[in-house]
Order: sequence, then structure tokens, then C-alpha cells
Amino acid sequence: MFSALGLVDLDFATIANVHQPVGGNIKLGLNQLHRISGTGPKTVLLRGIGPSLATYGVDGVLADPEIILHDSSGEVIARHDNWSANLGSAFEAVGAFELVTGSLDAAMVLPLWPVLHTIHLQGADEGSGQGLIEIYDLDL
Repeated sequence: MFSALGLVDLDFATIANVHQPVGGNIKLGLNQLHRISGTGPKTVLLRGIGPSLATYGVDGVLADPEIILHDSSGEVIARHDNWSANLGSAFEAVGAFELVTGSLDAAMVLPLWPVLHTIHLQGADEGSGQGLIEIYDLDL
């Protein structure tokens, strides 16, 4: 079981690229703390990747990742399990690698205000494995 935490300023095209094992206990996972800078919201692409990592030779991937976004008070403001092919244009816009068609990787696009947020990656099925959190600024 592993938990990681890092602080990232949202000022870059690829904001965070975090790769760590995700714990088998659903309450443990990979966390990424990030701060949105500026005075207004930024549109971001959040990806929680597991199955598609196998394409790149990663063994023991998280089979069904879920991303959960918390605000600075710890309240859940968004969560997503799986991804939709209609996000392909967002992936392309930021230069993110393609996800395997039909995979259970997670991704979502949403506006975030300039406050601290925590992104949590866990197994939607309480599974464990290697996972990756990616955060991209779509407003650049």
C-alpha cells in the first residue's frame, strides 16, 4: 500500500505526471495536491490512467482507476470512473498520449477556480496496481 502527495502549481501545459503504485485498500491511493493560480477558473483535463499503461510495458496496472477531486475543505467536487472517446480532442490539444479504446482509464474536463485541490486516484473496484495522475491546462 502506498500513498504519495505532491504540490503542483497550475502554470504549465502538462501540470503533473505522477506515477506510483496505488494501495489495495480503497481508502488509500495516490494523491496530488495542486494550486490553481490566477483570478479566474482554468479549464483542466484530469486523467487517472491504469489499463493503458500496459501498452507502454508497465506491469501490474490499476485495472479500473477512479479519480476523485476534492476542494480545499476536503469536500468531493467531482469524481469520474472511465473515460469517453469524445475527450480525444482534449487529449490531442495538450499532447497527451491516446488511451486504449474501451479501457477503464478515467478522464474528465472541468473548470477549476484558483484554490487548492486534491486529486485522489484509487481503484474503483477496490483493486490495486500501478497508476498515473495527469493534469493538463486546456486554457493555454
